Amino acid sequence: MLQVFAQAGMPRRLPPATARRGGANATVAEDGPQIVSPLRGAAYVLRLRSAPTLTLRANAGRAGAVYWFADSAFDGSVAAGKDLV
Repeated sequence: MLQVFAQAGMPRRLPPATARRGGANATVAEDGPQIVSPLRGAAYVLRLRSAPTLTLRANAGRAGAVYWFADSAFDGSVAAGKDLV
């Protein structure tokens, strides 16, 4: 599918190999990470005049990194305890 997207001019970013393989840094507590922000069910208004941003934050236990996805697209990764803006 990645090749089809690239041919259509819509390349997709891949997560780091450790997240795709389920490496040591990709695991967290038995319950998994808990998303802290954005809040579930909350409505957010982003103003177009300024750069619209939404902070992503998760409690990830002792994980080395947190990997963020929107649907199936990789948005980025941050160290555990850090925010993705």
